[in-house]
This record gives sequence, structure tokens and C-alpha cells, in this order.
Amino acid sequence: MTPSDRFTRRRSRQWDNLAAIRHLSRAELIREAFNLADNRPASNKHAFGLWADGNTDGIHYDIQIRKERE
Repeated sequence: MTPSDRFTRRRSRQWDNLAAIRHLSRAELIREAFNLADNRPASNKHAFGLWADGNTDGIHYDIQIRKERE
């Protein structure tokens, strides 16, 4: 068994355990996880550090910094 197989089996057992605790199927639990991820706020309100007060998108910021270094 490869390390990847062990990881996959362990992760699968974790999903199964959580699904059993919540009385859901693994598929339903994963659907809920995707729904939560899709519905998270896209604002910077929850940012921290350098990004806390800015409205700049991270990719846009990266492009600006790279242009300044040229």
C-alpha cells in the first residue's frame, strides 16, 4: 500500500465518521461542504495582516508588485 492509498483511506474514514455523527450519507456531507464553500462571503472583512484594510485583489496586487520590480 502506498502512502497515497493510506491517506485516501484515512480521509475516507474521517468522512464516514463525520457522516455517522451527523446522521448523513458521505455524499450528502460532501454536498453540504461544497455548498458552504460556495456560499462563503467574498469580502475582505475576514482578512488579516496586510490584507485587512485593503480592497485590492491578491492577484491584482501581485501583478502590480511584479510591474514595479521590472
